[in-house]
Amino acid sequence: MYRITQLAVARPSVTLLLAAGLFFSGLAAWGQLKSELLPDIDFPIVTVVAAYPGAGAQDVSAAVTEPIERAVAGVPRLRDLQSTSAANISIVVAQFEFGTNVKETRTTIESNLVSAGLPQGVEPTVTSLNINNFPVVSLTISGAGGADETEVSRLVASEVVPELRTIAGVASVDVLGGQRQRLEVVLDPDQLSRAGVSVAQVQGVLTANNLTLPAGTVSEGDTILPISTTHRFDSLDEVRDLVVGFTMPQPAVGPTAAPTAGPTPAPAPPAPVTIGDLGTVELVGRPLGGYSRTDGQPSIVIFISKSADANTVEVSDAVAERLPPPPATGSAGRSSGPTPSTRRTSSASRSPGSSARAAWAPSSPSS
Repeated sequence: MYRITQLAVARPSVTLLLAAGLFFSGLAAWGQLKSELLPDIDFPIVTVVAAYPGAGAQDVSAAVTEPIERAVAGVPRLRDLQSTSAANISIVVAQFEFGTNVKETRTTIESNLVSAGLPQGVEPTVTSLNINNFPVVSLTISGAGGADETEVSRLVASEVVPELRTIAGVASVDVLGGQRQRLEVVLDPDQLSRAGVSVAQVQGVLTANNLTLPAGTVSEGDTILPISTTHRFDSLDEVRDLVVGFTMPQPAVGPTAAPTAGPTPAPAPPAPVTIGDLGTVELVGRPLGGYSRTDGQPSIVIFISKSADANTVEVSDAVAERLPPPPATGSAGRSSGPTPSTRRTSSASRSPGSSARAAWAPSSPSS
C-alpha cells in the first residue's frame, strides 16, 4: 500500500490519467445501465389453472384438482399448497422456499402434469409470478366524433396493434375491450320441429360450407402446385339461403275424389328448407375480452409488455414517439369520423400524473 501511494505522489501525471480513465469509464457504464421500475424478482409462487367445462365443483375436485395436487406435491422445496375447486375450473397455488429456481420448478410441474391422469380435453396452464411481466405501458383508445365502436376495433386491430409490435423491445401487445362483429344464427325450435331438422344438422352444414381443405397437387413442368378447396361466406343472404334439408308436401285433406281416367299427376317435388326458414341470421357486435370505459365512454385498452432484456424507459419513450402529439384545444381543428383518440399511462413515466391524448396516426418505423 505504501509503494502505491509513493508511486502516485512521484508521478502525478500518471495518477491523473488513471483517475480520468476511471471517471469516463464510469460515465460510459452508467449510460448503458438498464432502467427498471422494480428489480427483476421471481416470487417462488406457481399457479396451475385448469378448465373442465360442464363439470360441477365436486367433479372438478375429484377429477382435476386432486391429480394436480399429487403432481405438485412431489416437487422439492414445496412450502404450501392451496387449491380451489369451482364449477368448470380448478385453481392450484403452490408456494416454494425462497431461493428456488422458479423456471426449473415450472418445468418439473409441467412434466408431472403430463402423466397426472387428467380427463381428456383438460389442458392445465402453469404460470409464475414476476413483477416485470406486467405491462409497462397502457393505452386507452376511444372513437372521436361518435365513431362506431366496431370500426374503431377494426382500426386498432389492423393498424395500431401491428404498428406497436414493430417497436424494438416490445414482447407482446394485448387488447381489452372493443367490439367485433360476428355472425349469429338463432334457430326457432318450433320451426326445427316442423321441418324435421336438428341443430347438429345445421351446424354440420355451416361447417361443411366454411372450410379450407387440401385437394391434391398439380404438376406443371418441374413445379408442383398445391391445390386447396376453399369456401367462405361473403354475405348474410348466402347463409340464409343455405339448404339444410327438404320437406315432403303434405297430401290434401278432404273427401276422396272419384278416380278419373287419364294419366296420374306427378307428385309435387320436395321443398328445400333453408337456414332463413328456421331462424334469424344477423351480424352482432360482441366485446373482445371484456368492457372498458374512459371518461364514461366506451374505449379499447392496449397493454404493452417488454421483453426480458429491454429497457423499460426506452420502450416507454419509443411508444410515446409513435403516438402523435396532443391536439390543440379549442373549437377549431375538431375532426369527425372513426379517428380514435388515445390516452397513455406508463409504469416508467418520469411524471406519473401526466397523460397524453391524441388522434392516432401510425408512423413508419424509424431506422
